Amino acid sequence: MTAILHYAPDSNFNDVGGDQYNIHWQEPPAVSAFQEAVSTALNAVVRDRYYVPKCMQGTRHWIIDDIHRWLDDYDAPNILWLSGGEGSGKSAIASTVMSNLQEAGRLGGYFMCKRDDDLLSDPIAIWRTVASDLAGMRSDMAERMARNMRRRKIDPGRPDIDLHFKYLI
Repeated sequence: MTAILHYAPDSNFNDVGGDQYNIHWQEPPAVSAFQEAVSTALNAVVRDRYYVPKCMQGTRHWIIDDIHRWLDDYDAPNILWLSGGEGSGKSAIASTVMSNLQEAGRLGGYFMCKRDDDLLSDPIAIWRTVASDLAGMRSDMAERMARNMRRRKIDPGRPDIDLHFKYLI
């Protein structure tokens, strides 16, 4: 039953003893103009040109499985920081996990740092970009972010990482 819940986010689930399952799935609506406006205000990094190849088939399963267990553990910290030396495969692992999550409809947001790129090495851009991803996926989150910006609790243009995380994520 856990596997079924894993693929039915924001759905109604009815388990009536035995083998009867009623699952109501709602496809996420298209991104609204309001969500687009919030994303634009966040000034996210456009990552279209930054594709990183996934891990080679059959490699790094142990770490990818660990990450997926972390994703399913609601008591675990809500941020995963993947670190390691240059060339250790961090980007390939992250790309593989992101691809898996996107395919399952579970990708919330991501940011991959790259030290020789001004945009991808800017710590302030991290939370603005992740927040933009989340706003594009969920209108309720976009509304909360917009409310926080209207109330001047957060200014995405200011380099205050703590406030970005608190009011955008």
